[in-house]
Formats: sequence, C-alpha cells, structure tokens
Amino acid sequence: MLDRFSTLDYPPAQRTEAWRAHLSEALFVADYRPLSEEGIVSDHAAMSVDEGRVHSFASNGHVVDLTATAAGGSAPILYFTTVLSGRAMYWSRSAMEIAGPGDTLVYDPADPFFISFHDDTRLVLFESREGALPLADQWRRRPCARLRTGLARAGGAQGAPEALQHVYAGLRGGDREARLGEAADRLIRTLERAAAEALAPGHYSSAVEYIEARLHDPGLSVRELAAAVHLSERQLARVFAERGASPSGFIIEARMRRAERLLAAGDRSVREVATECGYASASHFSRTFSAHAGCSPAAFRTRRRRGSA
Repeated sequence: MLDRFSTLDYPPAQRTEAWRAHLSEALFVADYRPLSEEGIVSDHAAMSVDEGRVHSFASNGHVVDLTATAAGGSAPILYFTTVLSGRAMYWSRSAMEIAGPGDTLVYDPADPFFISFHDDTRLVLFESREGALPLADQWRRRPCARLRTGLARAGGAQGAPEALQHVYAGLRGGDREARLGEAADRLIRTLERAAAEALAPGHYSSAVEYIEARLHDPGLSVRELAAAVHLSERQLARVFAERGASPSGFIIEARMRRAERLLAAGDRSVREVATECGYASASHFSRTFSAHAGCSPAAFRTRRRRGSA
C-alpha cells in the first residue's frame, strides 16, 4: 500500500509544522528548519517491502536536526539515501559527507546527525528492517559513508538506473504495486552490492551479479561461481561467510526472492516460475519454496492476491 503526503495542501505558515508532524509518524521525530519564507515545500511517498520501507522525497531547501531525538534502538538498522537531483549534506560527530546525483549516503540513524537539502532535491530513501540485509550488521555504528550507485552525475534523474527510475516514478505516480515491488527489490540489491563493494571491493559484488544473471540456469553451481570470480571454493565460502551467508544458501535465497515476485505478479504458472528460477523439476521447486515460505507456491499466490484485494 502506498502512502502519500504533500505540504502544498497547507498554507505557507503551516507547512513546516505539518511536515514535522507527518514525518514523526512516517519516519522519525526530528526538528525541521526551513530555508525559505515558503516554509518546507515537500512531498513524500512510501511503500513497505519485505526488507523494510522505500520512500521518495521532493523538497526545497531545509535542515533536519536529529541530534536531540536520535531514534536509538527502535530505529531500522540502516538508511540508504540516494540523491537524484540537488544535494544532501550529512554531518555528525563521526562523519561529514556531501552527496550529489549518483551518490548514496549509508548511515545508522541511531547516531545523532544533521542532514540538509538544497532546493529542488529529489531522492529515494530505503530504510532497512533489522536483519533483512546480510551485510547490515557490518555497517551498523560505522561512520556515514558515501557510495556510488550508478546514477549518472550529470544526468540527474534521467541518468538513474532503471530500477531507481521505476521506484521514484512509481511512488510518485501510484504505479501498480507488483511492478513497483519488483523495481524496489532490484534497487535494494543495487544498494546492497554497492555497500558490499565499499566493505570488500570486487569478489562479493561480482559473485552476486553473476548469480543474479544466471538464476534461470539449473546448472548454476558453487564451483562454476568460484571459477567465474577467480577464487577457490574455500575462498568464496569465506567471502560469503563474512556477510552471514554461504554461496549455495545465497543462490537459493535469490531464487526464492525471484519466485515470490513472479508468483505475486500472477501471470505465470508454477511450472513457468520454476523454470525461470532455475528448477528443471516443478516438484523440486515446490518443495524448496514450501520450505522457504511455509506454504506451497499456489497458496502463496492466493494469499498475495487476497492481501492486495
């Protein structure tokens, strides 16, 4: 379900307080300071996904002060704030970063911080649910980091990766939730790879890209994966173990995430979904999916349809 809010529905004198009240429910409690006599002119849309929540923002210049009201232990583990246009400046006791188009700020919201935005700033924010991303614990309590996530710096929103464009446009325009959910999943995997690359460049992100490109292949194996990224199987296992996973387990989880998306879309048979997820046998797929989801593929599809009705 999509949630939307805009301060343009309020007179200028009431916009900042309306924005503060809205975000205290939708994101966190903070102090908001406008940099214009118009107050804070901003709008927000959000959607829940399995790993947390995805937001889009379009705003004029203002400052967010979370130094006195940091979310603490109840907060999501990480925020990923990707700038499409404009600029965002983050600073806390441990770090200071300026992000422009193409940059993603990754930070722990429990660390008290300020963040400010220039006029005409548009961004997508992903707040991770605790335990949802294998590498999240490695970033928790680290200083804010600025990642490059493939958005063309000179191109603004038009240069964004396809998934980022679809997430932003879908949240703004109320796109079908099945399509938007699939784009959000691709965006989250992009952010995860960028964060992993910053922690340990090269091997992990290459392995993940290789897996995701070959999920349809029943012959995908750990031996093949290790050879593709120029590691021994033991070295590859160590790379994944550092992120709380194993290569074989990651392959299964990635296939199950794809299966959930395809089943939720509702336009393929279970056998077709099995094939697209790399299972030569529909019965093998059904057993694996049932162990993963706690129900059969058909029951999962029925439950999703009822939930979106």
